[in-house]
Amino acid sequence: MDTRLNKIVLISLNVNGIKNKIKRHKMLLYLKSLNCDIAMLQETHLNVTEEKKLRQNWVGQLFSSPGGKASRGVSILISKNMPFKSSSVHVDQEGRYIIVSGWLQNEKVTLVNVYAPNILQSKFFASLCPTIARSMEGPLIIGGDFNSVCDPILDRSSQPLPSDKNISTALREFQSELGITDIWRLVHPDVREYSFYSGAHNSYSRIDYIMMSSNLIQNVLEIKMNSILVGDHAAVSVTFFPPTNPFKSKQWRLNTMLLKNENCTLPIKDKIKDFF
Repeated sequence: MDTRLNKIVLISLNVNGIKNKIKRHKMLLYLKSLNCDIAMLQETHLNVTEEKKLRQNWVGQLFSSPGGKASRGVSILISKNMPFKSSSVHVDQEGRYIIVSGWLQNEKVTLVNVYAPNILQSKFFASLCPTIARSMEGPLIIGGDFNSVCDPILDRSSQPLPSDKNISTALREFQSELGITDIWRLVHPDVREYSFYSGAHNSYSRIDYIMMSSNLIQNVLEIKMNSILVGDHAAVSVTFFPPTNPFKSKQWRLNTMLLKNENCTLPIKDKIKDFF
């Protein structure tokens, strides 16, 4: 059987409000054009009644945390063609995150969608970490707008902010505690590419992430930062196999993504030179 049939495309996108019917329709069409199987949306600005309007077109399942104010709200959309059965759902009443555990293509996984505040991020990460740890079942896949840069130098087009050092440290600790990896930075260790444009400051930053449990890294086929088309954020997309694929060989295989990482290839090249 062709293992490509089991590939999953997950997209994280801050939509900056989709109350408008036309904008909401365009957003769903855009995600469909990217062959989206799972979408993690932030800043939906939708209330309990309005969020149900997302369940149309290609969307089969919807999990949402609308929050109490129009400035927040997160949703996870699952394609009608994607086999997923939820086992538990943890909803933040403030619309900052949602944690959904379940069976993805018959494999246990936990999906987390995050919209972090733009102040007191360190406190938010410290509080969210144990909440996720208590709820998780199987490997973690976390997407969202973290309103924080992980690397103050590489992840900003402008000079680092005074608060960047402490916040980036808290974000790295968050990843370490949960055993997750920033997939885009793993593949592009030295690249400057940004997911958010601030018109007020005329600057770019990379604050949108997809993070996965370390044991899922070998299942990743591609990670992309798409163009900024909806709102002021780029859609971040990852293509991967589910946690374990019964049709894949059980033998060890090199993760070809590592061949794009100079931190991995340069030491090998040096060893080859020494050998020959």
